[in-house]
Amino acid sequence: MRDTRRRAARGPYSPRAADAWLDHEDLGLAELAQADLDRYLTEHPTKHRSTRAFIRWAISRRLTDKHLTAAAPRWTFPSDFLDTDELDAQLSRCLNDTGLPREVRIAGALSRLYALSLTRIVPLTADRYTQGADGHGYLTLKRNPVLLPPKLARLIQEQITGAIGTSMISPHPESPPFLMPDRVPSRHPSLNWLYAQMREHGLPVRQARNTAMIEAVTRLPPTVVADLLGIHLGTADSWARYANASWAAYRAPRQHIAPSPGHDRRPTIRRARLCGRAQGGERQGPAG
Repeated sequence: MRDTRRRAARGPYSPRAADAWLDHEDLGLAELAQADLDRYLTEHPTKHRSTRAFIRWAISRRLTDKHLTAAAPRWTFPSDFLDTDELDAQLSRCLNDTGLPREVRIAGALSRLYALSLTRIVPLTADRYTQGADGHGYLTLKRNPVLLPPKLARLIQEQITGAIGTSMISPHPESPPFLMPDRVPSRHPSLNWLYAQMREHGLPVRQARNTAMIEAVTRLPPTVVADLLGIHLGTADSWARYANASWAAYRAPRQHIAPSPGHDRRPTIRRARLCGRAQGGERQGPAG
C-alpha cells in the first residue's frame, strides 16, 4: 500500500497497475510456492525490488511460506539493436513522413535521438518545451534544456498548438497540459496505446532506444550522458562499460563490409552531434 500511495502521488494510477498476477494465476498468497515466485520474477524482471519488499512483509505477517526468497535483481545487458543505417532511416521517417500520426513521429524521434523510453515520453508536459531567445526549440528532459532539431521542434510546437485548439475541456489551471494529451486533457494516453501505435507503424522502441544509448555512451562521457538524457550516472556508466566490451565486438564484423556506392555516413555523425554538449557550459543538446 505504501508503494501504491507513492506511485499514485507521482501520477495517475492506471487500472493496469492494480492487476494482480496471483489473481490471473488463480493462486492465493498462502499457496505461493518458490517455483511460482521464481516464474513471476523471470516474467517481470523489473519487479524484483518491490516484490522482495512485499514478500518480506507477507512473511513477517505469516501470510505466506516463510521460506520464500526473492533473489536480488541483476541488470541484464541488452542484446537487441538496430543497424545504424536502419536507425537513420527510421529517424528520417519520424521527422519527414507526414503520413505518420504526430504522436508517433514525436515519440519515435525522441527515442532515436535521446534514447528515451516510452514510459518517460508519455508523461511529458507541454511546459517542458520552450523556445529560446535564439529562436531554437528546447526540451527539458530532467534539469537541462536540450536543443531540438528544427523539424522536431516544429512537430512539438504543432502538437501543443493542435492539442489546445481541439480540446473542448480545459486542463486543470494548476497543472500543465500533457504534450500528448488523452481525450481528457488532464490525462495522458496509456502506455499500451502508444506501444501499439509504434508497432503498427513499424517503429520498434526497445531496439532503437538501445542503439541510441550505445551511440551516446560511445561518443560522450557517462557524466555528460547522464546529465543530458536525465538518467542515473550509474546507469550511464554501466552502459558505457557494456559498450566498451560488447559493442566493439558487434561492430567489428561490420567493418569488413564494404559500404554501398554513394553511401553517406553523415547521418550517424549528425546524430552524434545531436547528443553533444553545447560549448560554453550553457545549454546542452544538438548542435544542429
